Amino acid sequence: MKRIFCISIILTLLISTLNTAHAFTCGKKFFSKGDLSFQVLIDCGEPVIREVIGYTLTPDQRREMVIERWVYGPVKGFYQVLIFEGGVLIKEEKIINK
Repeated sequence: MKRIFCISIILTLLISTLNTAHAFTCGKKFFSKGDLSFQVLIDCGEPVIREVIGYTLTPDQRREMVIERWVYGPVKGFYQVLIFEGGVLIKEEKIINK
């Protein structure tokens, strides 16, 4: 019984670590895929770079959505690059500040 309990705790910790491994952090806030751009803007302020990098259509092909790249940092030697599609975070990358 103790073994099952220990395994379940270890799995829970691993899963929580994986979920935050690709999260953008701003102060004590975590952002990940699916979060909205206005939430990031309110909590983190204006990015150092904010640019429109393209356009795409909604799944029903009826409306156009903006694709934006936001860059924050450098923090601890890294820039955080966020890609938003239609105001929804779809990708987060860290780039080394050289």
